[in-house]
Amino acid sequence: MLGFDKKSSALEGISLLRLKYFLLHFLQKYSFKNSNGMIFLSDYAYDFLHENYFSVVSQPKKTVIPIGVDKFGYDINDFNYRENNDKDPLRILYVSTVRNYKHQWNLIYAFIDVIKKGYNIELHLVGGGDKSAINKMKKAINKADIFKDNIFYHGNIEHDKIAEFYRNSDIFAYPSSCENLPAIVLEAMSFGLPIISSNVRPMTDILGNSALYFNHENIDSISSCIEKIINSKSLREKMSLKVYNLSKKYSWKKCAHKTFSFIKEIVNDHQL
Repeated sequence: MLGFDKKSSALEGISLLRLKYFLLHFLQKYSFKNSNGMIFLSDYAYDFLHENYFSVVSQPKKTVIPIGVDKFGYDINDFNYRENNDKDPLRILYVSTVRNYKHQWNLIYAFIDVIKKGYNIELHLVGGGDKSAINKMKKAINKADIFKDNIFYHGNIEHDKIAEFYRNSDIFAYPSSCENLPAIVLEAMSFGLPIISSNVRPMTDILGNSALYFNHENIDSISSCIEKIINSKSLREKMSLKVYNLSKKYSWKKCAHKTFSFIKEIVNDHQL
């Protein structure tokens, strides 16, 4: 979506990354215009392109087919819902590449505001990314002063090892402002992690009323959301079961079946 979401791509300023998004915008438009069929991963992507680039996507036959979510053999009954306590900190996890539209620093600043109030919490950040964005994130961590030992940046982690981070966390945060259908959110859901997220589509489509939402540009909004979810174990339990059950509809088997059926349909239409 970064090739079409001008606000999010503009966050990269004057850079090679923004040039890449600019070129992708035109290459993808060319592909769309010359295709016989288009598969959208989410209703959000479908709606956005139809509202803003109708002439580009009006001709091909279209369908929406969500991706699946990897199953790590996790059992929701293994989830340990813990109260905020002095001994064992509640762990907040954010798995994502480090980019300007991912807003890791805003989450960090909000986390600092909350931990200063006496909460026993940790923030774990996983993912590689753009060097300038990583430096910006590390500067935000350094501003935590005495609390920076409660913030852990783990860098890029192999996919088969990320499951351990999901298993060992209590809350998942997702302040990204530009997505299509984020696999990471689906993974967090499949582990039953209570989720706080930016209040934009497609996250609001995927999570519905099973998550808490914040304005990703507003530190107070994020910190208020963190506090609310920390203070209510019962709320976390309800959210956990909801997102876990929602994750079940994202199946790779369904995705494969619908994809090949659509391809067959396009081929048959083309042969007529």
